[in-house]
Amino acid sequence: MNASRKDVLARIYAGLELDHPKYSLMKALIDIEDFFQAGTIVGAVNAISESSGEQKAKADKKIESILEGSYIKDLAGDRLRFFWKPDGTINATNKTKIKQWMQANELQNVSITLFMRSEMFEDARAKAVDEIPVP
Repeated sequence: MNASRKDVLARIYAGLELDHPKYSLMKALIDIEDFFQAGTIVGAVNAISESSGEQKAKADKKIESILEGSYIKDLAGDRLRFFWKPDGTINATNKTKIKQWMQANELQNVSITLFMRSEMFEDARAKAVDEIPVP
């Protein structure tokens, strides 16, 4: 709510710097009404809704780019896969090591499977194999 009000207040201050023909009384009154609305519950809900819509659009775009990416089978991915599931079942200790490395390298929202096979993470996989280290 406060951020929305400050955005409108900044618009009002900018308008006050202008000559009358460029910032008319009508425009000033509209800005004052916007300032009032930004401070109401309805205004806060609208701002949250708008913000969440923008976040959803960014997330959708990110998901789309991942799903459209190419998947590859490489040595680093194979080594991580064997480290993660040496006998076909998940090794909890090694899974934790991989997840900790991914989080430290800002990949916390990526699944281990995607990390192991997406072309997008090819360089990161090689780095992970060296830094974890993976035998």
